[in-house]
Amino acid sequence: MATAAPDDKNRSIQSNGSKKHNQQFTAAVIDLFEGNRVGHLGKYEFSSPLEPGDPVNGIQLWADFTEQTPAYYPPETEEILAKKLQSVLPQLIKEPVALFCLGIGHREMFAAKDLTATAGFKKVAAAFAYDLNGEYARAAHEELALRFNTERGVSIGGLTTDIFNKYSFPESRHRFGPVPANKVATLFGLTMFNLGKAPHQAFPIDKFKERVLAIKSALGEGGYFVTTHDGNKDPKKVIAAYAGQKAFASNLAARIDRDTPYAVLVEKTELRVEFNEKTGELAHYLTLYCDRSSTDPRVWTFDDGEYLINTSFKIESGDFDNIVTKAHVPGSRNEPRFKVLHTEQHDGVYAKVLQSTLDY
Repeated sequence: MATAAPDDKNRSIQSNGSKKHNQQFTAAVIDLFEGNRVGHLGKYEFSSPLEPGDPVNGIQLWADFTEQTPAYYPPETEEILAKKLQSVLPQLIKEPVALFCLGIGHREMFAAKDLTATAGFKKVAAAFAYDLNGEYARAAHEELALRFNTERGVSIGGLTTDIFNKYSFPESRHRFGPVPANKVATLFGLTMFNLGKAPHQAFPIDKFKERVLAIKSALGEGGYFVTTHDGNKDPKKVIAAYAGQKAFASNLAARIDRDTPYAVLVEKTELRVEFNEKTGELAHYLTLYCDRSSTDPRVWTFDDGEYLINTSFKIESGDFDNIVTKAHVPGSRNEPRFKVLHTEQHDGVYAKVLQSTLDY
């Protein structure tokens, strides 16, 4: 259990000696240590250093992990699926198109997945990349500039945002005539299923539906959504793919120490990965130890122990289709949903081409 003086909590988030704290991240860590939520800190592992030598460097540590771990199958599998989609998408989606690439990750992955999958389009009116990490968004903007440098009139951009918050994709004026550009959103990286949850909760289906509806809302009626999900349920394969993430995951402990009022003995951090083949839940646990050497009352403490920092789910193709075609807004007689237009599969990973519809 985490502890902090109630009257000092908000002030401590903002200032604790020489440390500057991130309020949103601190609130998420409080939820973890106090047992309100679990598995919701995965997105914060992708962090950037603030100065040379900063141990918080999730961007580089993730790149190192993916390059050094042949057993980690999602990147190569998704790259193969992206190549398959390159010829499929122009057959399913009428041009011109406006591209909205979500949660794009580092530069090489963005080029190998999103840009490869959409390379078959000949009439692109706009191309925007969105990611929670500003470094990723800036690099993606540079990649878009390189891809479309010879084409005049293509609007491009890289935006830093949480892709599951409420927002809308801009309409695109273009040089292809009065016909509106069809909106096409891409989301690789199995990101849709990195879902935090309440303790002891199974698959948080309501949270997943919220994400489906956020993308649906951003696209509007008739927009297209290209995404992936993992249907692998072999425990040996899944554990082998993810168990080598200790350095990357420990970077989260370093960020807790850097960006919150908590003091962590980062060097003692341990990682354990667990997979439940029945539920499809992949759980990442960090064993964290509190540094109690400080006498500053503004430094918070927490109980030493194992904490569930990241949960994701492996889901079969039929279950995915069932959810996305039936997601609805409570209290509304209209049901915004997706149609499944096309499915590709490789090594247990699926790529789906969906279209936003509005049924009455």
